[in-house]
Amino acid sequence: MPSIPQIPRHWQSRGRSPEHAAAIAAAWRTFPDLPSDAPLSDRMTRGRERIAAMRSVNDAIAAEAASQREATNFAFTEDQIRRGLGSDRDIAIMRGHEDHALSWDLANRYADGWYAAHVGWPHHYSDAIPCSAPLEERHAAYDQGFSDGGGDRTDLFDAARRSLIADMRRDNLPKDPQIILAGRPVPSSYPKPSDHHRPARWSRRLLIVGADHIDSDPAWDFLALTLARPGADAATIVVLTPGGFVAAEALGDPNVATPSVDHVAAANQLAALLQNREYDDVLAAPPRTGNRDWARKGAPAG
Repeated sequence: MPSIPQIPRHWQSRGRSPEHAAAIAAAWRTFPDLPSDAPLSDRMTRGRERIAAMRSVNDAIAAEAASQREATNFAFTEDQIRRGLGSDRDIAIMRGHEDHALSWDLANRYADGWYAAHVGWPHHYSDAIPCSAPLEERHAAYDQGFSDGGGDRTDLFDAARRSLIADMRRDNLPKDPQIILAGRPVPSSYPKPSDHHRPARWSRRLLIVGADHIDSDPAWDFLALTLARPGADAATIVVLTPGGFVAAEALGDPNVATPSVDHVAAANQLAALLQNREYDDVLAAPPRTGNRDWARKGAPAG
């Protein structure tokens, strides 16, 4: 009764074709295992004989697997081109296969040369690229693709000419990024924190200025310069006069120029003008040097 390896069905169950299964089973029937009590050297010799007898079928299996793999790769690339998803390099691969009957590896080397010429790169083939074909065939496929892509290795100005032509071909360049409008700002666009003060509204700004800063030189009239800014009329502006603290709109009062208040009265004036409101931005411009005696008399304590 034949052993299991000598039956073709055993190898078919392991994925071999009927032809390959029959050849492997025949090798096992021709060179079966020797008994376990046979000399070791004889058993090793028998194993080498069986391996030699199966070398042709193993080579056929490897060649068939490589052929199937190449057919699958070419079919996938062709399908990508048909659906409009193939690149220029994919088209060059199919051109090398159909026009020059190149294998998958050599068709890729052909595409390397074609694409290098097409986009204006210099002629250069790296021997480190993994490939099962001999080096001479790889160089020949690259050179053929380079020539078919428009390259001329005999022309001194070939690289410059191809570079200029490639710049005018928009289809060689990557597609422009698409701007997607988001429904709300993305977190990366949020304002970044900083050490600067927050911008304050005019309604939350307090300005206290000395009267000598007003109606002096028009170029340095602090009150006029401030009120000229948009929205400044909403700010609280207090003027320190000989008569104490008054609002900016009350500067025309006759009592303003009379120095008749003390510290307590001045403090009450300022408190009445501020009305316990909160301010985010406070600017004080005290009277100039030489005019502070009346200011000291009218300024609130502390």
